[in-house]
Amino acid sequence: MTATPSQPGPPPDQAAIDAHEAKEVAAFDRIDALLQAVGPIATKVKGEKYEVLPGSALQLDHDTMPELLVASSVNRSLRHSEDCLRALHQLLQTGLQPFVPYLLVRGALETAATAVWLLKPDASIQRLERRAAIEEDDGKELGNALRSRGIAGAEDEIESRKRGFESILTTRELDAQRCKWHGYSAVIKDIDENWGTSKSVEAAWRTCSGMSHGKFWAFTAVTAATDTQSTGSGSATATFTPSYHPLAQVLGITVAILQRADRLYDERRVPATEERPSGATS
Repeated sequence: MTATPSQPGPPPDQAAIDAHEAKEVAAFDRIDALLQAVGPIATKVKGEKYEVLPGSALQLDHDTMPELLVASSVNRSLRHSEDCLRALHQLLQTGLQPFVPYLLVRGALETAATAVWLLKPDASIQRLERRAAIEEDDGKELGNALRSRGIAGAEDEIESRKRGFESILTTRELDAQRCKWHGYSAVIKDIDENWGTSKSVEAAWRTCSGMSHGKFWAFTAVTAATDTQSTGSGSATATFTPSYHPLAQVLGITVAILQRADRLYDERRVPATEERPSGATS
C-alpha cells in the first residue's frame, strides 16, 4: 500500500488572511447575536412595561421622594442605551466605519451603567442620593448651556432651579454632600465587577471614549495594522483596517450591563415576595 501524498496547504500569507477573515466573520455574527439579544429589553422600554408595583423598593423610593422619581432616570437611561444600540445595528448594515460604532457603544454603555448604578444599592437612601446627584448635575449643565448662549433671564432660571433642588434635599433630609455627581468615570468604576480582567467595564469604556475623541492609542488598539514600514528616525507608516473583533468585545460587555440593569429593575419594581415578571432577561 502506498501513502497518498498530502495536499499542499495555502501559502503562509494566504493562510493568515483566511484565518483573519474567519475571525472577522465570527465576530460579525456575534455582534448580530448581541444586538438581537437586546430585543426583549427594547420591547419593554418602548412598551413602558417597567411598571412600579405597590410595596416594591422603587415604590418606597417614590413615596419618600416623589419630586425626583428614581424610575424616571432609569427609564431615560434604558431608552437612551437601547436607542444607541438600535442605531448601531442600522449603521452596520452599510459596513464597518472605524470610529462611529464606538461612539454609539460608549453612549449605550454609559447610560446602561447609570441605570445599574441607580438601582444597585439595597438601601433606599443611597438610591435617593444617586437620583438627586443626577438632578444636581442636570441643573449645572442646564446652567452652563444657558449662560453660554447669553439668554436673557438665564440667571433667574438657574437660581430658581437651584433653590427648588435645595428645598427637595431639605424636605427629604438628604445630605447635599452625598448628592454630588462625580462623572461617568465614577459610575463605571462603581459597577465594574470585572476590573483587572479582559471583561472590565472600565477598560471597554475607556476604549470607546478614546475612539469617540480620535485618540491614537485607542485607534491602534482596535484596528488591524498591515504594511508596516519604517521611515527612519524611529517612525513608521502602516495601513489600519477596522475590525469587528474588538467591537464585538466592547459590545458584549455593554449588552451584559444593559441586561444587568434590566434584571435589577425587575427586582426593584416588584415586591420582594412576588416572582419576577415573565420575560425578564437572565
